[in-house]
Order: sequence, then C-alpha cells, then structure tokens
Amino acid sequence: MTTVRRILVAAKYALRIAHIALWMAIPTVLWHWLGSEPPAECVPQYGWYQGNVLCVSEYAHLWISFSLFLLGILVIACWIFGYSFGVVSRALKGEEQPPPLRMMSAVEGGGLFFMSLKYWLPMIANLIVITLLASGLPLVNRNHSYHVLLMMAAPLALVMYWGYIVGLARYAVSGEHTLLYQRRENMRLALSKVKATLALTGALFAAPVLGAFAWSILSIFLTGSRELDVMVVAALASFGFYFTLLCCSVVCSHLIARYAIEIGIG
Repeated sequence: MTTVRRILVAAKYALRIAHIALWMAIPTVLWHWLGSEPPAECVPQYGWYQGNVLCVSEYAHLWISFSLFLLGILVIACWIFGYSFGVVSRALKGEEQPPPLRMMSAVEGGGLFFMSLKYWLPMIANLIVITLLASGLPLVNRNHSYHVLLMMAAPLALVMYWGYIVGLARYAVSGEHTLLYQRRENMRLALSKVKATLALTGALFAAPVLGAFAWSILSIFLTGSRELDVMVVAALASFGFYFTLLCCSVVCSHLIARYAIEIGIG
C-alpha cells in the first residue's frame, strides 16, 4: 500500500470515527442533562431533596437516569465490540474500507461478549477455586496466600489471552465461532510465534496508555475555556472521549489483524 493510499484510508477512518463519536455523544449529553440543576418551579420548598430537571418524583428520576445510563453503556460497549470485530474481519480479508455503520453491530458485539464468557469459563472457575482456597486459610495468611495463588495463575491467564486473540482472528476469517473455543490449538498457534505474540501484547498495552494521554490533552484543548456553557463542555468532552476510545479500538483491531496475518491466519 502506497503512502498516499494509507493517508486516504486513515482519513476515511477518521471521518467515520468522528461520525460515530458524534452520535454516541448525543445520549451521553442527554444523561448529563438529567443530572443538571432543576428549574426554580421544580425545587421543593421543604426537605433535603432539591428536585430534578424533569420535575418528577425522586424515585422516578433515579429510575430514568440509571436505566438510561446502564442501558446506554451496555449498548455502546457491545456496539464498539462488534464494530471492532468487523474491522479485524475486513482487514484480514484484505478490505481497506471501514465497516458500514449498522445497529446490528451491537447485537453482534453482545453475541461476542457471551461467547467470550464461555471461552473464559475455565479461568473464571480457577479464580473461584483460588478464592475458596484462600478463604479457608487463617486470617493472618489469607491476603498473602491469595495474592500468591493469583500470581501463579497469571501466566496461564496470559497464555489464554493470547489464545483468545488468535481464536477471534480465526473466527473473523472463517465465520465459524467454534474456532474460538479451540483453546489448545489457539494457544499453540500463539506460542509458535512467541516474539510476534509478545510484541502484540506490548502494543495492545501501549495503545490504551497512549489513548489516555491523548484524551487528557484533547480534553484540555476542547474544554479548557471557562467561558463555555456546562452543556457545551459536556458535549465536547463526550465527543472527545468517544473519538479517542474509537481510535484506540480501531488501532488495536488493525494490530490484531496484522499479527494474525503474521502467524498465518487470513
């Protein structure tokens, strides 16, 4: 791929990410508005409760706010998961264009989440056993023993994480979800190219760190002025957060796709 072509592809992804971040910022700002100061006519004259912007009861306001927040976080997280999986799939198939915007990505992301839980069941069971073993020890040695047992399980968790990434890549290429659960084969593929696997692990760790640093700089740039309205600040901060998060997700997806090609997938 030539340099000009890379720049064009990156620009398309940047525009697509900005579009997605804008739509995700809208419900986030709505949730922030639900917690803003109520109008004067909605402030009770007596008691500790100071009313709300919807002029409804305390319990109704809490129910509406937390329901929208939890539902919104769940849908957004599943959508980003599904869209990132689509980026990996397209990259492994040699397609340069970003995936289309579809609400079904949230459903696909939810399915991937539950499939991922099934993959991690052995490790979840291992953590439960470790917790039960540590709880049966004397109180003096309980915390120390618990941390020692966790450290002993950490290498296995890391290798399973490598196998999980390989399984996702194999699933993205073939569309066969059972490949995700072939833990031994996936871990064997990951360990067959251990240098590439370690490099990917370092890159996937560095990407969120750099993203958090970029978000801190971007938030100062967007919301640094004290003259901005509170809702404007909320809108800009939400847009910057989602833009940074999506950029990080797309970068990690391309890193996974490049790694998968390097070990012979795709």
